[in-house]
Order: sequence, then structure tokens, then C-alpha cells
Amino acid sequence: DSVVISGPVGSSILIYDCERCLLLVGCHQFRMHTSKKMFIYLHVTSHPIIEDSHDIEFAPYTLLTPGLDKMFEIAKLDHSNNKYDKVEDFNWLKQQASPNWKIIPEERWRKDWSSLWVDDPNGITEEDVKRMLNEVSGSL
Repeated sequence: DSVVISGPVGSSILIYDCERCLLLVGCHQFRMHTSKKMFIYLHVTSHPIIEDSHDIEFAPYTLLTPGLDKMFEIAKLDHSNNKYDKVEDFNWLKQQASPNWKIIPEERWRKDWSSLWVDDPNGITEEDVKRMLNEVSGSL
């Protein structure tokens, strides 16, 4: 159970062995291995890749924070090029859609993240993380 909220980065994000997590990330390349029950709000300029993972849900990166445009510029990410929904599942090479991931319906996209902030990062408790995950997922 973890929550990771990140501004855009100018490189890759590689995830292993995660369960019941929320990630808000922007990057050039996104790869996830051996993970399950994940909510990913993603801005990525290449096709995201999952492998040996299931129950993964994707939505576009919806974090709004002062200076975000400058962060995208520094990371050399193009706001208009987001392939969050072009997921390649290396364990599902068939024509049919992979059963291991799906797109979060637009009406469920979280756009306001302010209720997830805590004043003191050193004071984040396990209950805070569970509250954040439950607010986002409702059922993770």
C-alpha cells in the first residue's frame, strides 16, 4: 500500500513487485513488472509496458500544481503526446484486449488531489495511505 505523486521526470520509471498502490507519474518510458491492484495516473511519451501484472488501471496524468508546465519543459515531455492508454502487455500478445489492465472510465478520473495532501510528510501514517487509496479506488 503506497501512494507516489510525482512531477514529470525526463527519464524512465520502472516498477517492480507493487500491490495496491496509486501512482501519479509523468515520464518518457513506463514499465511495470510483477505488480497487481494498481491505479496509475500517467503521462508517458512511449507505450507503457506491463509484464506479469494484473488488475492494473490507467488514467491520464491529472495532477495540477503551480509550475507544472515548466516541469514538463525541463523533463522534455510534450503535453500533447500522452500514450497512457496504449499499454503493451508482454504476457498477452493476442489480438483481443488484455484482461490484465483497463482504462479508468473518464467519469471516475480524479482531477482534484488536494484532499490527499498531508501537512507533514514525516507524519504520514499507514491510515493516511489507506485513506488516500480508498478515496481514489473505493474498492482496492
